[in-house]
Amino acid sequence: MNSLNKFLLILYIIALTCFYGLLMLMPLNYVNYNRALQFLNNLYGVYKWYYFIILLLLIIINMYFIISIFIGSRSPKIGVLKSMPEGDMYISNETIKSLVLKTIEQTKGIKDAKVFVKPGKDNMNILIKALVVPDINIPSTIKNVQENVKNYIENIAEIPVGEIKVVIEDIAQNTKLRFE
Repeated sequence: MNSLNKFLLILYIIALTCFYGLLMLMPLNYVNYNRALQFLNNLYGVYKWYYFIILLLLIIINMYFIISIFIGSRSPKIGVLKSMPEGDMYISNETIKSLVLKTIEQTKGIKDAKVFVKPGKDNMNILIKALVVPDINIPSTIKNVQENVKNYIENIAEIPVGEIKVVIEDIAQNTKLRFE
């Protein structure tokens, strides 16, 4: 949902909340039911076309939000679109994640990893959350992962890599070290 949709939805919910609040006050005699009906009847006689337009707009807004709920979830997966002389090239985020995971699997000291990809304006930013095996030098392993991922993605996919953040979440328990 984009910012305009969120703003319209907030206004719509505030208006409905005020209306429901007035309806809630009627049984408590804070708002006189007969006077409210008389007020609405007076308005209806003079402004009946305004009622029609307002109700039509409310129906359109309802339909818009219902449609945006179903259509919004079908949006295509984000990736990188690169224009080339032969045509456009589209590489999905899932492809980038798979390439990063392949590189991480070949790195000694990393047991398990999750990859999150965020395309930027001119480059691709990557977040890696990983488990490491015990008794390794964590800073050198992180630096090794960052260099390997950057080189591999830039060579294979020809996508400039911006920032690679590596978060070590925990030490892997009961693991067998990989020997090369």
